[in-house]
Amino acid sequence: MSAKIPLPSEGAAGGNTAETATATCYCGAVQLRFPTEGDGYVETFICNCTDCRKISASAFCTNFIVKQSATTHVRGQDKLTKFSQNNTIATGNTMENHFCSVCGTLMYRISSGFEGLYVMRLGTVDDFALHEGKLKPSVEQFTKYYQWRENSHIPYPDFGVNRQCRDWKQLVEWRDEHAVDLDKYMVYKKPEWVEDVPWSSQEETEYLRELDRIIEEERRKSAGKTDGDEESH
Repeated sequence: MSAKIPLPSEGAAGGNTAETATATCYCGAVQLRFPTEGDGYVETFICNCTDCRKISASAFCTNFIVKQSATTHVRGQDKLTKFSQNNTIATGNTMENHFCSVCGTLMYRISSGFEGLYVMRLGTVDDFALHEGKLKPSVEQFTKYYQWRENSHIPYPDFGVNRQCRDWKQLVEWRDEHAVDLDKYMVYKKPEWVEDVPWSSQEETEYLRELDRIIEEERRKSAGKTDGDEESH
């Protein structure tokens, strides 16, 4: 399969038939080459933990793990800056984050509890075809942290990994079922006597006055019905 690289960068490579691919930061200053199969590639997973939310400023992260020994810095290693902490890590391990100092892209993380591994971000992989191919997530973890979806009054389709509700047909069926009926919620409609022609200021004023008159008349009728109902009781 040919590579699908929407943001071309020098040296960017991929393809589902290749054993390695590249991951590049947003500005292109930092690039790594990593394994997409074999012993050097571990797994890809979606994480909803509080730490992944905070580090990404998002609701969840899509990560993949590779061995450091099988990963190389093509360029920009000297452009990486790092920050470590363990306050938001559920296990208490220290997570060391390596960012591009130019554009701020998080390239990989190193956990004190899993030595010799890089936790990389799927979005940095240059070949987007790999996102749904070799590097497609196989595990979703810390799902208890996103109860907002489970408790929503609107039954959103469940697109979680390893679940049954991820096809386009079901999404369309859900959309059709929950679409708002505009005609039902439009309270006032344009009177039939108003033509679809450009209005002058005077015509617009007259229309608005007539609309106000109609609204007031309907309000009085409604109030009269209500009074009549009360008297009948």
